[in-house]
Amino acid sequence: MTAKRATALVLASALLAACAVAPPVGDANDNPAWRVRSAQLAKIDRWQVQGRIGVVRGREAWSASLAWRQDGTQYAIDLLGPFGAGRVHVEGDANGVTLFTGDGQQLSAADADELIERATGVAVPVAALRDWVLGRPQAGVPARLQADVRGRLTRIEQAGWVVEYGAWQAQAPELPLKLRAEHGDVQVRLSIERWDT
Repeated sequence: MTAKRATALVLASALLAACAVAPPVGDANDNPAWRVRSAQLAKIDRWQVQGRIGVVRGREAWSASLAWRQDGTQYAIDLLGPFGAGRVHVEGDANGVTLFTGDGQQLSAADADELIERATGVAVPVAALRDWVLGRPQAGVPARLQADVRGRLTRIEQAGWVVEYGAWQAQAPELPLKLRAEHGDVQVRLSIERWDT
């Protein structure tokens, strides 16, 4: 191979690699685009998503279809297929939460995190997911944030959890389509098929 040809191949490889690189990521606190985006996201308190959720803890795993409706502090979550059951419906507000199973059982608790842990044995941060699903940290809890040049969070480290975002919807306000949250041996994955805000 001639030196000229080898140089051309190296340059072509470098150009292809440059095209595959994700947008630069940095500390969100130093990112003016994140500050603007954060203010926009803070105004969203009514939304609905449809998609899938998967939870893994060690060798245990479950997944379900997900429909989540949030209206301020009130919410309703429908899960189809978790825990070997047909349907689970969760509804709650600032005063408490109740889980209804397809076979007529009912569980209540002070908050969704406690309820899901009692029902499944897995600590899933439902309260934090309410914010993480929008691409923002949970309010009032210290966090380390990384954002891309467009102000979209790429990583949240909060309350021992690491949240990473894998895809975003194209239309404004570019809400997340894929996120993964990990804490110890617990991993929660959300794949969102539809957003309504």
